[in-house]
Amino acid sequence: MIRTSRPWFDCDREAALMAMLSAGVAAPAKGEPQGLLRHFIPRRVRNDEFALFSSCSAMPLLDWAYETCEAPYHYVINGQDRGDVKNLLVELKRLFHEKLLKAISAPPGTKMLVASSPADAFRIAAMLFTLACDGEPMRWLAPSFGELGSDVPAGMRGHVVRPGEDHGDALLADNIEVVEISLRQARGEFIDDADIAETYRRHQRASGGRSIGLLTFGDATGAAGPLAMQADMIDATQMRVRASRIADFLKLGYPTVISGSTFLGGPLPSGALLVPPNTFGETVMNQAAELLAEDTGLNWKSGLGFSRGFGNMLRWMPGLHALEQFVDLGPKADIRMAQMTMELKDFLAEFPDFEGFESRHIHHVAFCGRDSGIVPFAVRRGKRGWMSMPELIGLYDTLAAQNVLLGLPITIGNRAALRLSLAAGDISVGSIAHKLGRLADALETVGFHRRRRVSSESGSLLHAARATCRPDGICLQ
Repeated sequence: MIRTSRPWFDCDREAALMAMLSAGVAAPAKGEPQGLLRHFIPRRVRNDEFALFSSCSAMPLLDWAYETCEAPYHYVINGQDRGDVKNLLVELKRLFHEKLLKAISAPPGTKMLVASSPADAFRIAAMLFTLACDGEPMRWLAPSFGELGSDVPAGMRGHVVRPGEDHGDALLADNIEVVEISLRQARGEFIDDADIAETYRRHQRASGGRSIGLLTFGDATGAAGPLAMQADMIDATQMRVRASRIADFLKLGYPTVISGSTFLGGPLPSGALLVPPNTFGETVMNQAAELLAEDTGLNWKSGLGFSRGFGNMLRWMPGLHALEQFVDLGPKADIRMAQMTMELKDFLAEFPDFEGFESRHIHHVAFCGRDSGIVPFAVRRGKRGWMSMPELIGLYDTLAAQNVLLGLPITIGNRAALRLSLAAGDISVGSIAHKLGRLADALETVGFHRRRRVSSESGSLLHAARATCRPDGICLQ
């Protein structure tokens, strides 16, 4: 990671841009293995250097993603003086908000508060709800966050979720509770939706103050739910849902957290809170704006350079680019998502030591409009059962050393699992054959034997298909 104490204008411009993109990386959760983080440094890499199967909120900066960040960065720093830079920042923010809200088809009047990460977007949401509740005790009711080292619950409590001073922390008293409701049984099977909804209602009745129900469009395993609960807010950070569905809930008045990384493939954490018009009221929004000025504002400080808000917005640029391409596919996106999810499942089934989990059941798919594109799987360790979390972390690091990045290890029920994940770019390109070939080679290198499930004829066809795909995944036939 590039670090510098010099002001941005006094640095090499590429180094300065990379430092700004690095500045939003979330602080590691206590006890989180440091080894996992070293693979997610925003350094420029060739598109064919990594095989990315990650739904995590950080990854290397691919060439195409760098270009989308570079253009707005140079647009602003080429300003003639401080006043010119200020005007350029204002114009850049207007264009960015306009394009992103248009891509989502958000209703007129929707406000977007750009954060340094999805977790920080939840902190902003907690701030707004706290202001609206006049500081009374508050309880989040949310699906379990099974991802290793997830900092989202900390953000919901208003805690620091990134390096540096947390300017909103003083507002939030220590009376915010986060209750995580499991969507799965101990062995990973889905719990019945009616039982999940009853658990939510029980916690709502037991709440000493305001309870905030969170409806998720897809957690770390791709699961949606609970579908029957009464929600106050939407979690769409995985973005594995039609943009039109997000717009539908915004029109109904639900604040929604989205992410420009994870599924959309932007570098490092990038999040935003979408607030529909007339949700919290003008007084609350004005109070929050003052408290968030340092976080979300775009300005230039003499001798210091740009505020954090500029880096937050830059990290969104690749995500915006991918979102626009994804939306342009229309119904094709649903078809490709389902086909490629099945490809991932079939691929894992060729390895006797892997056991996949369902990422969504039929009700989830009907609700969200497409399969999740995430396939979690547990790994056997011979006759001794299943790999534990430390063992999976070791396997993750071993594959990452070969430039194959899976999703960070997660907990499903009482089992540890890895994940294969699609990205919006995979759907846009229309092929994951090259990436699966890279993954197969890496797995066989570390001793996982593949059980071929195709005939010699179909195997030859698969080999030919790989041969006609470029390293960026675009097929030439």
